[in-house]
Amino acid sequence: MKLATILCLGALLLSACGAGEPDPPALVPEQLERYDANVIELVEQRMAEIRSRPDDPAAYAELAYAYEANGIWPAARNAYAEAVRRQPASENWRFHLAVSLREAGDPESSKRLLRELAADHPNLAHVQQRLGEALAESGELEAAATAYRKVIELLPGKPEGYLGLGEVRLLQGDYAAARDALERAAALDPAYRASRYALGLAYRGLGRLDEAQRELALGLDAQTRYLADPLRQEIQRYAVNLPALRNRAASMLYSGRPDLSAQILEQVLAQQPGNTADLNNLAIAYMRLGRLDEARRRLEEARGLAPEKFSTWLNLSSLAAREGDFEAAAAHAREAIRAAPGMARPQVMLAMAVAELDQLEDAAAALEQAAALDARDPQIHGMLAEVYVQLGRPDRAEEQFKAVLALLPESLTAVLNLGRLYLEQGRLDEAEAMSARALELAPRNQNIAAFDRRVREQRGREGAEK
Repeated sequence: MKLATILCLGALLLSACGAGEPDPPALVPEQLERYDANVIELVEQRMAEIRSRPDDPAAYAELAYAYEANGIWPAARNAYAEAVRRQPASENWRFHLAVSLREAGDPESSKRLLRELAADHPNLAHVQQRLGEALAESGELEAAATAYRKVIELLPGKPEGYLGLGEVRLLQGDYAAARDALERAAALDPAYRASRYALGLAYRGLGRLDEAQRELALGLDAQTRYLADPLRQEIQRYAVNLPALRNRAASMLYSGRPDLSAQILEQVLAQQPGNTADLNNLAIAYMRLGRLDEARRRLEEARGLAPEKFSTWLNLSSLAAREGDFEAAAAHAREAIRAAPGMARPQVMLAMAVAELDQLEDAAAALEQAAALDARDPQIHGMLAEVYVQLGRPDRAEEQFKAVLALLPESLTAVLNLGRLYLEQGRLDEAEAMSARALELAPRNQNIAAFDRRVREQRGREGAEK
């Protein structure tokens, strides 16, 4: 990072905070008393650390973590600037300084710093994503597209790069290119609402109004999801106000730590009882921990507070399935469908429950309805294909496996299952094509090697018979 940039960003700060000297005013937000008592206590603790370690850059960074975790962006900017001024080589602190600059209302300084970071560290996907966003916001659309293509290069299996590229093409009015990128993003993560909403905009631009309406509805209340960076979990440890705690709990659940998510949500509900979203998320954490009785208690509480919430019925269905009560799972899924008839997920839950009851025709009907509601979810098409295989309807199974591959061409499972279907039907040319495609995707996979041997053996038997 250029020294002039660091000095400019840190110019408003005092250079040191020695023992007995007053705290630099820029490091403490004005009217600190307005904040949550837990935030005030945390800031006081961090400032005490700075007074005891005035020459330690990490002390300033830890204060910045506290501010960022609780959404106090101007103070976070100032604390990061002081940490970076003292230790310019830290790309992680520089990155979070850039984030804080944008959130504090200085997008130009943020963009300048992100450019420098990307030049110094071109293979950091989280930097490229933020840079793409900054460039798009300032109208540098082709430069933004380049940044998002770098994200795709670094993380081809994640939707964030495709979403960013698609949004740039929307801004350029190239709806066909936007559609291509955004369909890919939606296929990689059908539950990511931001991709679905942007895809709806692309469809609307192309005049595909029915599909646009569906995707826009699936993307309601969308929020951008940023790629993780090395400091994210450390910063989240400093969350103490309710919004920050909820964000941290969601992050812990998403990253496979339901134990920590449950601890945080228990704390949140102790401070603010009766929030049905918190109750549902806590129940999900309990289910993942195997604490099913506690999950049921929380879901029953949520149902009593708001019986119209489809998410509670959906989670009750999931709980019943975990307990092996598939009749109850199906009944709860039907309640979820009544509460949210336009959502695909309750139909999927119903299909999973009735399939366990050997009601395969009902499972197929539910999955067909789910596919009609969300045609861009490859998981739905894959499940429907498997049901049609079990029903002995290979033509419909083939259609659904092909639908998966249209959305995710590199889906090894779909390639292999379609190849097996062809082999069972004696369609050896097509089975060989699928085997070759699978070997190209995963040349060292033992299951694919075994399937390839079966195809070659069958070809050899046919040759011998001739």
